[in-house]
Amino acid sequence: METFTNGPVGKLELIIGNMFSGKSSELIRRINREKSINKKILVVNFISDNRYSNNSVATHDNLKVNCLKLAKLNDITENMIQQYDSFFIDEGQFFSDLFDIVLKLVDVHHKHVVVSGLDGDYLRNPFGDIVKLIPICDTLDKLKAYCCKCNNGTSAPFTKRIAKNKSTSVIDIGGNEKYIPVCRYHYFQ
Repeated sequence: METFTNGPVGKLELIIGNMFSGKSSELIRRINREKSINKKILVVNFISDNRYSNNSVATHDNLKVNCLKLAKLNDITENMIQQYDSFFIDEGQFFSDLFDIVLKLVDVHHKHVVVSGLDGDYLRNPFGDIVKLIPICDTLDKLKAYCCKCNNGTSAPFTKRIAKNKSTSVIDIGGNEKYIPVCRYHYFQ
């Protein structure tokens, strides 16, 4: 909670981008900053995200932080809200109640909330409610990977599905066996 002359207020930070852009790594960096000043933090990840760990937020390069796995953010109890100073939410795009719960944490309970997640799906459509948080956030970091086809440092703002499955489901959790970061040119190739 930050304090200004008008009293206590919450704060919302967003970390968005495509797959392999470093969102979870940045989230873990911010978690470690909060831990360094002894803030009481709760780290939450989507229950179905078990790509690298069953009980952690984990990065593609194996950085890990223990977390609570939830299907809905509404499962964060009032007791938990009172107990913690800051809330870190990874894979925010998967939570159907993201907007309402984050708004409550920040504006009603004056909590510091950091949300990371995909802003777009592999079809380049907005993914979940995470983009609805943009107008109410204090800070926004849009991260991009490098295009894995160009291999020369070209910015890759898009995620391309490479898996050969016939699924048209937007929610198909996976790593580099299913998705790659690409530039605009290679998105259409």
